Amino acid sequence: MQIGPDVRDLIALLRAGQNEKALLSLLVIPGRFVGKLLALADCVPTKVKGGIQTLANRLWSKEQHKARGFLVDAEGEATARDLLAFYYLGSPQSWLYNHFTYLFAQPRHLAGLSFASLFPTSGKPILDLACGFGHTMHYWCTSHPGQRVIGVDRNFFQLYVAKKRIAPGGDFICSEADDKLPFVSRSFSGVFCSDAFHYFLGRWQSVEEMKRLVEAGGLIVLSRFGNRLIEPREGYELTVDGYLRLFDGIPTRMVSEEGLLQAYLKKSGPPFAEQPAMTHLTSQKWLYLLASENRALFRDHPEFETWPHAAGRLRLNPLYHEIHKDSDGNITVEFQFPSKWYEFENLACTQYMPATALVSKEVLNTIASGTWSEDLESLLRRCVIVGMPERYY
Repeated sequence: MQIGPDVRDLIALLRAGQNEKALLSLLVIPGRFVGKLLALADCVPTKVKGGIQTLANRLWSKEQHKARGFLVDAEGEATARDLLAFYYLGSPQSWLYNHFTYLFAQPRHLAGLSFASLFPTSGKPILDLACGFGHTMHYWCTSHPGQRVIGVDRNFFQLYVAKKRIAPGGDFICSEADDKLPFVSRSFSGVFCSDAFHYFLGRWQSVEEMKRLVEAGGLIVLSRFGNRLIEPREGYELTVDGYLRLFDGIPTRMVSEEGLLQAYLKKSGPPFAEQPAMTHLTSQKWLYLLASENRALFRDHPEFETWPHAAGRLRLNPLYHEIHKDSDGNITVEFQFPSKWYEFENLACTQYMPATALVSKEVLNTIASGTWSEDLESLLRRCVIVGMPERYY
């Protein structure tokens, strides 16, 4: 948990018309020394607390002023990758920089897109719960530009980057995701929660809110949550039975990431005709669940017309690095994991991403002109080329 501004201080800044100061207070996380001072101020007697807080706030203001040019003045120049680096590199959570920067072709994202392709089912909005930086919202905003998508997350900086750089067509609310939500009942066509549910403390509360918010026949998707029986464990995982009990009374399908990914790589939608055996699910670490009263969803879905991960501006997957360019303009690229931990978490990338690939000048011209070719299709199939927001990197 990062230390941030007190809500009362933010309200005071806004009432005083210091909007930019309030924004920077939310965007610039205190450095380690300032953070220690703020924590210390909560533990000392009242007579010395004020002096420590004053010093901490003065130093924090200097940090905000230093970052202002990057976050505000030069906002038009910073890419999403720049903003991710600003937030994570040098912090205790620096490993998350690689996770989010290279998310668009990760196995978990492709499997999640398979579920995301089932939305929308009506004209009502989609709710992305614990939306993070809005990577899945980018897919909906790009492939269904008339569909309203609302993202909820407690991390203001992530929502800021999502709105500015990754899913600018979405709407965002800064709120806890596993508590009461500020929406009218039956106001969404579906609720999507990716890679977060096993971190929720209020899981029962969260599921009850999801049930309340979806319209009749709408869908609830939990994308990638951990099985407690398989190590390493993350967050507050449950067993397969534990997750299913949360959805008693609603038709469900639970599938493994492995099965979902294999179907996706064949360009097939999610296979929901049959529920996989419990013995298979209990042996899998990463699981996905669909809950809906709409039984028409429980079928093997057909082939995608276009790859979901092609949504947006087609570019070279940043996991690939140019190692050679010939005189005709053809480039050879090589796949590299950015870290050992990233490799451990995403080893399944090697099932579909080749070690090296040739990206011809013709393919580059095809991408620039917005047309299609068999060679481009092949590179998309192997995630050498992926779709991303305009200003991702």
